[in-house]
Amino acid sequence: MLVKLYYLGYFPRGNEVSLNCVKIMQSEWELVEMPMFTYGRRENGATPYFCEVFRAEEDGNAVYFAAYERGYAKYHVFEISSRAARKLEKKREKMLR
Repeated sequence: MLVKLYYLGYFPRGNEVSLNCVKIMQSEWELVEMPMFTYGRRENGATPYFCEVFRAEEDGNAVYFAAYERGYAKYHVFEISSRAARKLEKKREKMLR
């Protein structure tokens, strides 16, 4: 699966960064174990290629994002395209049945 990423920034763990009302840096991350190739535009020295994709959930809202650690507990965070996020959620629901 091809997944396009958009750069959000460089954040320490515990920061109040939120996507769709989910504070991703303060919630627990669940690694998405599906074969994916991530791509996107390189910004601020952060390359979006071959990032790990995570899922975070808070109050029933779920969000998918990609991140990689650079430094101690500091991450370059990328937002996943909405189309890819919908596909991932459908595949997850199908696997849970």
